[in-house]
Amino acid sequence: MARPYKTRDPQPMKRDPVIETAPPLPNEDRPAVLVQVPTVPTVHCARCGGVKFNNNSATRPSLAADKMTRRKQCMKCGQWHVIQSEPTEIERARYWGK
Repeated sequence: MARPYKTRDPQPMKRDPVIETAPPLPNEDRPAVLVQVPTVPTVHCARCGGVKFNNNSATRPSLAADKMTRRKQCMKCGQWHVIQSEPTEIERARYWGK
């Protein structure tokens, strides 16, 4: 014989939930400060002018300079672009050593 289905709490809740107020935020009374961040120049596709690139880029150290050679593919037209940029700290430690 199958046992009848039972819930964990057969009695419905009959009390109202207690609404808690959040503590005040730190520095809530101070005005916000605008911080100027230098913008990175956006790379545009030479063929279609798109600014979105796929994540399947190939990155290798440049043999001629202390830079990284990055290949990016445009999402609109599929054109590949070769870009030279500064290496990150992890890339610098990996490829150029001390």
